[in-house]
Amino acid sequence: MAGELKWVAVDLVGFNPFGEQFIDESLQTILHQIGTVKQWTEHFGLMCGHDASITDNVARLLTEGVKHWNFQPPMWHIYNICPEATPATWWILLCADNKKDKQLYSKLAICAEDFHPFVWNEVTTRAWSAVFLQAVKAEMTAEAKEWLREQYRAYDAYAAGAGPVAG
Repeated sequence: MAGELKWVAVDLVGFNPFGEQFIDESLQTILHQIGTVKQWTEHFGLMCGHDASITDNVARLLTEGVKHWNFQPPMWHIYNICPEATPATWWILLCADNKKDKQLYSKLAICAEDFHPFVWNEVTTRAWSAVFLQAVKAEMTAEAKEWLREQYRAYDAYAAGAGPVAG
């Protein structure tokens, strides 16, 4: 049925013949656009009107939160493609899919208000940062799924004869 989301094994997923094919050079370009975590947080912090205390907290949240993250593909594979990549910049790339960097930063900045790495010990800091990143990733994924559902509904309406539908 159109509009229904299915979870399948990654082996069953093929390339979209109509979309941009992801190659190593495009990954390098995207990671180069992200830059360092500090550059990324300062750029979007400036857009959101945040001072250095918030952008530094977001950067720390990212770098601490991904220390024990299990990435697929593994980070050694990413380093082979793009040596300047870090786990935090790779996490940003994965979560800010479809140019949602500002939205991702805004969600992280909200978490950063309750993130106190200079008060907590190392174990607590790492645990809370991982929880915050998991929550933000889940929220970004849920919003992406809802957007996709809306696109499917618009397509179904168009296919049923409703004509062009904004969506």
